[in-house]
Amino acid sequence: SPSSASSPPSVKFAMYGDMGATDVADNTLLRLLAAAHGHALDFVLHIGDISYADGYQPLWDQFLVKVEPLAARLPYMTAPGNHEDFFDFAAYRNRFQMPVQNLVGVSRRNMSLFWSANYGPVHVIAFSCEGYWGLAPDLKPGGAQYEWLVNDLNVANQNRDKQPWIVMFAHRPLYCTYNSKKRCEVQAGYYRGMIEEVIAQGGVDLVVGAHLHNYERTLPVYRSSAVQSNYSNPQAPVYAVVGTGGNKEGTQGNFQQDPPEWSVPSSRLSEWGFAHVEVEGACSLKWSFVESYSGEVADTFTITRPC
Repeated sequence: SPSSASSPPSVKFAMYGDMGATDVADNTLLRLLAAAHGHALDFVLHIGDISYADGYQPLWDQFLVKVEPLAARLPYMTAPGNHEDFFDFAAYRNRFQMPVQNLVGVSRRNMSLFWSANYGPVHVIAFSCEGYWGLAPDLKPGGAQYEWLVNDLNVANQNRDKQPWIVMFAHRPLYCTYNSKKRCEVQAGYYRGMIEEVIAQGGVDLVVGAHLHNYERTLPVYRSSAVQSNYSNPQAPVYAVVGTGGNKEGTQGNFQQDPPEWSVPSSRLSEWGFAHVEVEGACSLKWSFVESYSGEVADTFTITRPC
């Protein structure tokens, strides 16, 4: 079992969102499948906007046939995006059933929308900003998802001797510098206002979003201020956007010209690709963004902890 006490001290996984069922995703999937065959991946986290079926069921079937060679080899774990919300997420709920730990005050119908699990030294948390078309009222204090998240992080922090790393992901980013006031100021600020304090106080190491069809990462950041200029024993979470699985809508490269201090401008890319994350025990988490067409690592950083 991935969450057993005998789990290996290291783990490797991929993260991306915004893929879709067309041939635009082919290079990404070929790279991922090669990594899986080469034992360079233990599981995949798909950060919403999965098939772009938009309520049309045959496209769901087309997507699942496309990812079957990969999903048949390793756990293919998901969180919902805005393109999954048709018919109250009915297609998504019935195709993806995720594990849930520490389920408190939450009905079974939410089990695919937010969940958590342990894999080796990592506690993975999937959360959702998609309720009520992005208003996500259940992420506000007192809401079912908010209370579940607080409880889950409390339990996770009691087990950091076994899972020293906490990685969260949801479709909509909490920090981004794409040139869209709606996406990166209004919406991102709205979600930060609800749960950034919970994330920071919960000792989360990494928070990954998608939604925007580009890639970028931050320095360790809290309340829109960079806490430090490196990743050595960071005192705040690192945030990233990986909406680069490959889909018919194309990439989005129009970034802000004067990004905030927490941004890493050299990381901002409008290329299809995926994040490859390699965790070595309690000491290091190495993050690499791999371009799908070339297979080259276009950006990388390593979070280190005292060991």
